Formats: sequence, C-alpha cells, structure tokens
Amino acid sequence: MRKWMVVGTILAMGLVFAVSGGADSATGTTDVTWSAQTFIQLNIDDQDVDLGEISGDLYDPGADSWNNLESTGHSGWVLSNSPGGFTLTATAANASGFEQADLSRFSITGWTAGWHSLEGTVTLGSRTGPGRESIEDIGYRYEPSFDDAPGEYQVVVTFTATTQ
Repeated sequence: MRKWMVVGTILAMGLVFAVSGGADSATGTTDVTWSAQTFIQLNIDDQDVDLGEISGDLYDPGADSWNNLESTGHSGWVLSNSPGGFTLTATAANASGFEQADLSRFSITGWTAGWHSLEGTVTLGSRTGPGRESIEDIGYRYEPSFDDAPGEYQVVVTFTATTQ
C-alpha cells in the first residue's frame, strides 16, 4: 500500500510540475468606466474695480461734455464640454446702501467689439461647440452727468455663462 502512495505522490508532483512549468496562460478582463456630465466654468479675474471719482475736472466746458470714468484691461475665461457651446452675458444692478447710478450710462466691453450699455442684459459673446474662450480686455465705463448726486456708487456686474 505504501508503494501505491509513493507512486501516487510522484504522479501528483509530476502533474503539478507539468502544469506550472508549461507555456500555458490565463487571461482576464477588467471593464474600466467613467462618466462625464455637462460642465461650464467661468472665471473673471478682477472682482473689485475702481473707476475713480467724478469731479469738475472731468467736465470739458469747451466741448460741453464729460470725460468718462473708465477701467480696461481686465480678463477672464469660460470653458465647457457642451457640444452646443455656450453664451456669456452680463447684467448690472445698483448695490444697496449706495447712490443709484444711471445704468443707461454704465457700459461694458470685452470679447465682442464695442461698448454696450448695461441697462439690460448684454450678450458678450458665444461659442459653438465645446472648448475654452478667453475674454480679453474687459472694460467698464461710466459717463458722468450733472445729475450724479454726491456720494459713493457701486454697481454689481453679474456675468452668466450658459451652455447651449
């Protein structure tokens, strides 16, 4: 009986060596998944802009006109993976606790050419398809008037980037 155990053990070891020493292989697969939601990001670099001060020095009596308060050279960007692209708009509102500016004389420029009054919503630009757009040379302008009461003024400009 012992003889058969030795023979059985030798045969079993031979099978182990044959299986592990051969050129056989085993394979397996792994499914790697992820998802992407539609996203849009907006960055406006300067959060506080000071246009200066309205004074009599801004009035030109020869031309009977005012020189504007103006600040340019600001920037930002919009990026999105939306296949339909995106649109960037701006609106303005007088901040509470300050003198009320005449928003028909408050303007913005950037991305698209020219100055646009922020009395209502202004479309600054749009993009078809996904990607990143730099908004170069954002500018703010206020046209002084004799109607501007003494005091502090603050206008809140809200930029909105919307996927299409």
